[in-house]
Amino acid sequence: MLVWQAMEEVRSRAAMLKSKAHPGLTIGLKTDPAFFKMAALANRMRSVMPKARLSFVVSQSRNTAEMLRRGEIHAGFRYGMWGEEGVHDEMLATVTLNIAIPNNFMEGVAFGNWETLGKLPWIYSFVGCPFHAVLRERLFTYGTEPNLAEQADDENIMRELAAEGLGAVILRESEARLLKDAGKAELWPEPLYVPLCFSYPSGAGYSSPLREFREIVRSLYADSPR
Repeated sequence: MLVWQAMEEVRSRAAMLKSKAHPGLTIGLKTDPAFFKMAALANRMRSVMPKARLSFVVSQSRNTAEMLRRGEIHAGFRYGMWGEEGVHDEMLATVTLNIAIPNNFMEGVAFGNWETLGKLPWIYSFVGCPFHAVLRERLFTYGTEPNLAEQADDENIMRELAAEGLGAVILRESEARLLKDAGKAELWPEPLYVPLCFSYPSGAGYSSPLREFREIVRSLYADSPR
């Protein structure tokens, strides 16, 4: 065996041993690390498995399953119960959503009249957003649908566009109330709801270190349900 081949084999074995000794776990998050309790999750994981390498990456709810299949993440937090083959969705909490209507669109809006609400310009996400699936389903019962004005794929961007008066928006309750408290919008009186789930490949939840992390997630959300 050539010297360089022997060195490569040594490096490969060392990397394998290091990987086994220090298992890694990559978790996908939608937005807002504080909302998903990232710091608390990392701290508890460190106390349970000090040598486990925990990484967080940005992911979208609609892309979580594909990222899991490609091995880009080991698990992910996302909104909605998707029922996709090969992926297990573990429900953690029910998230409250509010519709925020910029002040410049309030004239002529009658609270409780969903037909007029659908005719407003809407700041909308892309296909597959669970927030907008819930909204469309609610509006559909009244024979209408959102009137698309702007598109964005991030809650912060959508909130800022609404603050500029460009359209109505559906956001997590805390995000919508930021617009209300800033005097930029009024909130629709009827909230909507969407599940928050922890998703991972079917059958993988009992393998370390995902097993330990899953138990931490369960415990943390049970301690402070939303």
